[in-house]
Amino acid sequence: MDENKNIYAAVEAVLFAVGGAVSFSELRDALQIDEKELVRILTDMQKLYDAEDRGIRMIELDGKYQLCTKNDYYEELVRLVNAPKKHVLTDVLLETLSIVAYKQPVTRQEIEKIRGVSCSHAVNRLVEYNLIQEVG
Repeated sequence: MDENKNIYAAVEAVLFAVGGAVSFSELRDALQIDEKELVRILTDMQKLYDAEDRGIRMIELDGKYQLCTKNDYYEELVRLVNAPKKHVLTDVLLETLSIVAYKQPVTRQEIEKIRGVSCSHAVNRLVEYNLIQEVG
């Protein structure tokens, strides 16, 4: 594997950067290597990922290759995905929220008149964050 260390790293980098499935021909063209050599490298890498205690593995579906997480770590991923999200309030959101707090009840048109620009996105985001609610 030492002689092909760079090509292994290149395959891994391509698959990681793309994030989705990459076809065999796309990999071959990107890496500019022989088909037989690429087949051998992909097979070796799949065996290495399966043999080592890693959180990821390489899968092949319909001639496309992809890095994905191992099923063993499903519970950890679920906890991460279900963790409460920290909402970020941008200056636009804070300004819109301030107008709503000061002038309530207020319409979207009144907010837009005060701000001088459309506020649809800001209002929708504040509703999504449960900081304001539409009434009437």
